[in-house]
Amino acid sequence: MRHCIKSYFNELIQSREFIIVPRNNTNDDAVVIISLKEYIGLQETNYLLASPANCLKLEDPSPIKCR
Repeated sequence: MRHCIKSYFNELIQSREFIIVPRNNTNDDAVVIISLKEYIGLQETNYLLASPANCLKLEDPSPIKCR
């Protein structure tokens, strides 16, 4: 069992994919397993898009002008 889990986790890290673990035969209370690197990336994106002003800056296709 541990060997199978280890190989799944290794695949997650290499492929940047995720595993959905259903509970009670329904997806309503399922659990998602992702790599820590992917989780941190999602948290950073969430933070950057939380501010409306920052969101507008990120959507602006014009190049960033450095001072």
